[in-house]
Parts: sequence; structure tokens; C-alpha cells
Amino acid sequence: MGFTALIKEPQMYKVEDKNNKPINLPDGGILIAEKLANTLGVETNDRVNIKFFYPGKEKKEVPVKGIVVQYTSMDNLNSLLGEGMVANSAVLKLDNRNYENEVKSKLRDMAAVNSVESKTDALNAPLKNMGATKSSIGVMIIKGKITKIAPEAKNITSSLGVNQKRVPVTIELNDTAGLLKPGYDLDIKVITEVKKNTLIIPDTSVFDYKGNSCVFVVDNGKAVIKQIKKGIESEKLIEVIGGLKSGEKVLLKPDNNIKDGMKINSK
Repeated sequence: MGFTALIKEPQMYKVEDKNNKPINLPDGGILIAEKLANTLGVETNDRVNIKFFYPGKEKKEVPVKGIVVQYTSMDNLNSLLGEGMVANSAVLKLDNRNYENEVKSKLRDMAAVNSVESKTDALNAPLKNMGATKSSIGVMIIKGKITKIAPEAKNITSSLGVNQKRVPVTIELNDTAGLLKPGYDLDIKVITEVKKNTLIIPDTSVFDYKGNSCVFVVDNGKAVIKQIKKGIESEKLIEVIGGLKSGEKVLLKPDNNIKDGMKINSK
């Protein structure tokens, strides 16, 4: 869960109690939403423990200074807006995650859709914006190491009725593993190898040509096919260990209309 910190007497944020009366922000304590208070069985003047996601932060006991109405019902909201039932977001579940990018692309083309975010986008956002930070509001990033791989696979039938072979793996997590609870969804990324000071290119620039991995290099204003030798690969990047030199210009997303020797306008 997240916390919202406000200045004294905020002008653009209204804090009310269960009787819709304004509440003055307290010193040395917190206000809890009514729904959360009911879930935790907490009342005013009780004390609660707050445990932070960030490493090195100890849990802290704080007093509950009041119960506030953080959420309202749909009927009340519609009455306030003077409108009927309105939806401002939708959650979709895909049977096959392999179609995630295709579905997002089609949704973004719809005029009435303002933005689209997948579960993968949400999980990757902290990594992009926070570098090596291990945690973010609503998303936990936990490091660990693989300690055991089963000697044989197990046959499992998926929800789509497809027979699959799964290999059980045991992962030892660090001290933040206590934050995990039964029923949580986890996405696991396994780092098998790390290299530094190597030549990398986007995976979108590599294509198969006559059974070889190739790229289009811009040479004297023309697209020239060059065969490369790939090293390790990540989700979006490919290491090049042969056939390409640092500094050469490569077409990032060549389509089927690009031909060997075609003139290219470099930007």
C-alpha cells in the first residue's frame, strides 16, 4: 500500500471523516482509510506497525489519529458528477501472453483509448526509472539465486489444455523475502551471464537472411546487408561478437521494403 503526505490545510485535496466532516491533518500519526481500517480491525488511537519496502528501513509503530473516507461508492460518484455509469479504465486478461504486444498496439490505435499499460510495463517501470533501486510503490523487486534445478521435467496440462514440460527450480531469496505472501504473482528473470564493454544492438535490427543472422548497415547512404555473429541475448538487446564494428550505423527496424543497395536518408 502507499501513503499520501499533505501540507497543512491543502487546497486541492479534501480530507473528511466518516461523517463527511473536514479533518485537520495530525502531527505524529497517520490517518487511515475506512476500508483499510475495517480490514485491519483498527480504530482511532490504536497503534499500527509500518514496514517499508526500502532496504535498511526498520518497521515503525505509529498511532492512528483518525479514520477517513478515502473512497466513495459508484452511486455517490455518479450523483456528484451528474452522470450515469461511467468507466474510465478497463482490465483485460490474456489467455496467451505472447499476444501482449499485438493487443497493446491495436488498443493504442483506438481513438477513445488514452493510454495502455500491461503488467510487464508496470514491472519494468521501476527498473527503468530507478536504476538499481530494489523496490517501488506497489512493486517489489527481490534478488535471489537458484540453488537447485530438478533432474527431470514434469508433464503438466495448461489451462488451455496444452501438455507442457516443466522443470521445478528452487530459488533462495534475500532478506526481503518476508514481504511475499501466499497468492502473490511473481515474474522471474534469470541472469545466466553478464558481460561488460561489449558491442550490443537492438534485437529489432537483426533478421534472418539465407540462414544467417544479418543487419542492414548504412554505407555511403545505402543499405548494405551484413552478416553478424551473435553472442548472448537479453529481452531486447543482442551482443555482436563478429561482423560489425563499433560506430557503424545500423537500421534499427528494417521492414520488408528495405533491399540491399537501396538509398537511405540518414537522420
